[in-house]
Amino acid sequence: MQERKKQSVLYDFLMEKKYRWTRHFLLIISIGIISTNHIFITYGEQIRGGDVCGIIFAHIVAYLLLIYLNMYIFIPKLLQQERYVQYAAVLLAAIFTFVIANIGLEYYIHFKYQIPFGPYSFFSDGRNKAVDFFSDFSVLTLSVTSITVIVFYKHWIQMTEMEEQIGTHRLTVELENLRNNIGSEFLLAKLKKATALCLTEPSEVSPLLLTLSRIVRYRLYDCSNPVVPLNSEIKILKDYLNLEKKCGALADFTLSCQMRTGICFIPPLTLLSFVEEHLFNSPGKDRMEIEIEICADTLVCTCTNNSNPPKMGKRIFTISRRPENASHKTSLKSS
Repeated sequence: MQERKKQSVLYDFLMEKKYRWTRHFLLIISIGIISTNHIFITYGEQIRGGDVCGIIFAHIVAYLLLIYLNMYIFIPKLLQQERYVQYAAVLLAAIFTFVIANIGLEYYIHFKYQIPFGPYSFFSDGRNKAVDFFSDFSVLTLSVTSITVIVFYKHWIQMTEMEEQIGTHRLTVELENLRNNIGSEFLLAKLKKATALCLTEPSEVSPLLLTLSRIVRYRLYDCSNPVVPLNSEIKILKDYLNLEKKCGALADFTLSCQMRTGICFIPPLTLLSFVEEHLFNSPGKDRMEIEIEICADTLVCTCTNNSNPPKMGKRIFTISRRPENASHKTSLKSS
């Protein structure tokens, strides 16, 4: 999802740092045009020369002051700290103050330059003061909060990307730990079991070593890739469970997959790491039921141990129909 957003020109313009000064420039130009239009509509051509330029400049500065106070003080100090009520109260108070100051400035300009109140003036006899005040207040609130939405959305996107990076790093560490286990303790334990079987059940040694060789080969070669086909991951999971069953760590298991997997990809050892974690967190040689359900781009793996009481774990993985789009993103829910 994030990659598709980053391909948008509008997304890049609103979010990328290289467009920061361009955004501020367009904001100042827009405020300047709006303020100039407002001054000329309100006072007509009865103020000329440097005075009108000073009035327009003061109006622009006041408008920008309100916007930048919201962007650099109200949002970071209140909104992003989840102090929503305080943020709304402070922002509305600032907008109310700006509207009152604008009305007071308008009256002062009319009084100083002896300008009669025109049809667009707040003090015109034919206008409803309450409606005009509410209208000015609403328009200014909408314009300021629109910037709030953009800034808050940018902050939310950045936090989401940071959480995804942390989750990816955590999963990578877990997978690396599992790979190390398969390459050292796991391998030595299974070879020790094969040595013991040579004396008691020689016919079981060859199938055990073949299964172990497939797991080791998967660990050495396939796991060097960022993603692997889901079918390969399910096959290696079956080999792992069969090996644990032969070695006595598991009484029995069933593995079912709802819907055909088709051509889809997943990071290597993701299913195996979850099943191994669930297996070692469940004491005793219990029967394990593993159910894999695929829906669109989501894979749900559920493990249930028939212990007393039963223990169930569920993990949700993101899969992809294309290898370059496969993700490490997961969520965990256990009971």
